[in-house]
Amino acid sequence: MIVEIFTHTDRLVYLQKNMGGKIVVLNEPDETGQIKISVEVDGALDVMEIFHAGVSYGLDTMQKVFVK
Repeated sequence: MIVEIFTHTDRLVYLQKNMGGKIVVLNEPDETGQIKISVEVDGALDVMEIFHAGVSYGLDTMQKVFVK
C-alpha cells in the first residue's frame, strides 16, 4: 500500500534511514519546511519502522535541548 503524508524536512532523514527506498519525495518543501512524501507500507513492520523513526527524531531533538 502506498501512503502519502506530510512531514518536516528535519524528520525526513530519519524516515529515509529507517525505510530506505520505500520513501519517495513528492514535492519541494514549503516555507514552513513541510514536504509531501509517499511511503510504501507492506505490513506491520513498516509501520513499526515509521514509529521508530519518530522516536529516534524525538530522542535526538530532546538530547540537543538537555546536553550543552
